[in-house]
Amino acid sequence: MHSAYYDVIFERIETVPGDDGQSVLDARTVRVKKFNRTTYVINGGWIARRPLGKSTSTNMSGFYFDGGEYKIFFSKVFGFCDFKILPGHKEIFEDFEAHTTIPVPPEACPYPAMDKEVVNYALKKEHYNFIPPGLPGEQWRININFGEDGVDWGGINIYIVN
Repeated sequence: MHSAYYDVIFERIETVPGDDGQSVLDARTVRVKKFNRTTYVINGGWIARRPLGKSTSTNMSGFYFDGGEYKIFFSKVFGFCDFKILPGHKEIFEDFEAHTTIPVPPEACPYPAMDKEVVNYALKKEHYNFIPPGLPGEQWRININFGEDGVDWGGINIYIVN
């Protein structure tokens, strides 16, 4: 099954603390709300506590829900600046930034530390290709964790349903 056939709805986003008890990306005030009959959007405060650059390790892992637990489907590690310009990621990043109060271009490296608002961001169907073909189940979690020099900076978990 090709990912374009998924009908993705954001369920929630949670902030995951790092070694210092905080997350480099703070999404605690981000909420998912129903925008209209078929669309859910993300709104709220988004804080990058420090710059994210080439040496920032970015671990993206995908999980599917089965038998009462999330099971890993894939995991990849990139430098942050490479991660955000990968095919599929770049388009999502550009669209996400266009829905913020302080847009950052995808080629910006490092990504600056800042506090901004996300306003009515909905993942477009043409960007569903970030979901690997054949992902089992109907409930998924995408973990994105950051770090540098062996120090865990925390990250975010994105819960989505099909």
